[in-house]
Amino acid sequence: MSGYAAAPGTRVLAIDDDPGMRRLLEHMLKAAGYQVEVAADGGEALAKIRALRPDLVVCDIQMPVLDGFQVLDAVRGEAATATLPFVLLTALTDREAVRRGMRLGADDFLSKPMRPLELVESISAALDKRRRMSGLVSGLALPAAEELRERYATKLEGGEPPLAEPDLAGMTGRRVTQTVLFSDIRGFTTMSEKLPVTEVAELLSQYLREACKPIVAERGRIMKIMGDGLMAIFGHDAPQDVAAHAAAGLRAGRRIVEAAQEFRRWIAGRFDLPGLPPFDVGVGIHTGEVLLFHLSVGGAGDLTAVGDTVNVASRLEAKSKELGWPVVASLDTIGHAGPGFEVGETRSIELPGRGARISVGRLLAPGAQSSPPASPRLSAGVRAVLHATAQSTAEAAKAALDQTLHAIVEGQLGEPAVQGDGEPVIHGYRVLSKIGEGGMSSVYLAEDQARHRQVVLKVLKGRRRDDDALWKRFFQECAILSAIDHEHVVRIYDQGFGEELAYIAMEHLGGGSLREVIDRGLSPRQALSLLSQAAGGLAAIHGRGIVHRDIKPANLMLRAAGVLVLTDFGVAKRLDVTESHTVHGEVLGTPYYLSPEQAQGGVVTPQSDLYSLGVIYHEMLTGRRPFAGETILEIISQHVAAPVPRLPAALAAHQHLIDGLLAKQPAERFADADALLEEIDAVWTREALRRSAA
Repeated sequence: MSGYAAAPGTRVLAIDDDPGMRRLLEHMLKAAGYQVEVAADGGEALAKIRALRPDLVVCDIQMPVLDGFQVLDAVRGEAATATLPFVLLTALTDREAVRRGMRLGADDFLSKPMRPLELVESISAALDKRRRMSGLVSGLALPAAEELRERYATKLEGGEPPLAEPDLAGMTGRRVTQTVLFSDIRGFTTMSEKLPVTEVAELLSQYLREACKPIVAERGRIMKIMGDGLMAIFGHDAPQDVAAHAAAGLRAGRRIVEAAQEFRRWIAGRFDLPGLPPFDVGVGIHTGEVLLFHLSVGGAGDLTAVGDTVNVASRLEAKSKELGWPVVASLDTIGHAGPGFEVGETRSIELPGRGARISVGRLLAPGAQSSPPASPRLSAGVRAVLHATAQSTAEAAKAALDQTLHAIVEGQLGEPAVQGDGEPVIHGYRVLSKIGEGGMSSVYLAEDQARHRQVVLKVLKGRRRDDDALWKRFFQECAILSAIDHEHVVRIYDQGFGEELAYIAMEHLGGGSLREVIDRGLSPRQALSLLSQAAGGLAAIHGRGIVHRDIKPANLMLRAAGVLVLTDFGVAKRLDVTESHTVHGEVLGTPYYLSPEQAQGGVVTPQSDLYSLGVIYHEMLTGRRPFAGETILEIISQHVAAPVPRLPAALAAHQHLIDGLLAKQPAERFADADALLEEIDAVWTREALRRSAA
């Protein structure tokens, strides 16, 4: 840990209600050279923060009296501690906890048990980020407030005119009128599930750069970067000109939304992934009195804004999704800004935690006559801070999802599997019970809370770093099924993955498997009906160039209404893909249902699926498989060399179907599933005529 040596005298307060964890934290931190104080609960922690003024806090979330969120909220709400670096520790497996912590202003989020190096790296990064964030002003990264006057006299990168010199003394510790803007990405949690950590970080970093440019262009100051969101103030250089900074804040808010709309096109070209939600943002803006001051943190002057105006702007941003408005601005701000801002709708709303109602308006896009100011280039310092923030946010989101999936796979969650506060363990889903176990994955019954329906969650058991091929097979199932909408093919709803584990959410089929139906016994007519439904599903996937490669009774499920559905495409293959995930000679499928070409490691075609379906049809008609043996080798040998079995005389009308399905050479089988369906129709017709004649 020598690369992360603590600066002399750096004091850390460690908060945890578990005595053993407190001792462990104290030991880790002292070994890294920090001065350490400890607290056993949130109340004691707040008292020590106010009295001792530590340089950083490490705090557990789940504690009695005051939990970690409440401690963090109190710290951020007091002027003297508003910028105190704060790292949350948790054993929670809910990624919404990560989101909540970041929204409250946490600098990092570590999962228990953490490693010493991980803890020290997090603390070092949090202290460094606070030092760097203290200089984010009008697009320039400043190491200390003393440099502000000197750098205000220079031009921004890109040749923008110099800004007026601010009155630092007048701003520090003063109550002034400012316009406060909050912006946040909608659906970021879902996006973070569906992209690797590097791509999540790239997406977030690229967007934050574009979102910061309108703020810089309107002479605003970026106060905080909070995960996937940001806070800015307008009027820091001229707080008395309320009309000017209210208008600047509204223009910046509109242009952030415009930047997000442009960003959608970038995402569509960069990430071709089914289920990725449309990129959108929400903006909240309010004008009023704030307490604006400089606070020394780690040797840097950090400009901070606190007060009711800040809280209102944050809550207006949170309301934007509920209202369906891209920009929610208080009528106070709109009134101060004067003409030039079109409002589509106004409402009086109540904000959480605030007794009085507030009037707000939906800000519309500007008319054609509006011309935005020249877009500035952000300095290298700002870009570095944005990149570091994006990276840490992406890693935290992925780590939290991995912890959730680990807990599910390892059976650490109760039934139903929810946290104490009732939040779902996977975003949007409540795990109810485990219903199956396969070679690749564990299978769970869950509730889709948004749509109020039951779904099946398949959680991949292998880690990507251990078996990348396994991951490719797992996610090709989602890619294949997302392109198919057919009544006899299972529906895929969602997918997500951390850096280690992954999941797919799919349709829950309440009618059981074909295996159970066969075991109960079937009439010939029932068997023919089920064959027809299975053939319909195969026609749908074969028509899209997909071979299933593992047709067996367990992979044919029934909906509650009795409709047969093809499932489990984990080893399916696209015929138009030149590279194969199958190693030469590898046998995929279940021995009892293997086609001769699969058994010999040969080329697999749609006729291979038809052969497997023929084995199942024989079993549905007779109650037994056509080929049996004491060893796998005996069974495979019969698939390759044994003659096509003959049906009993009572089932002779079905022999033509069996012959066309179980022929040893693919070319001698039905040409495709559609040809099979035509023959099934012919059998139905002959049977109907026979019954009519009788």
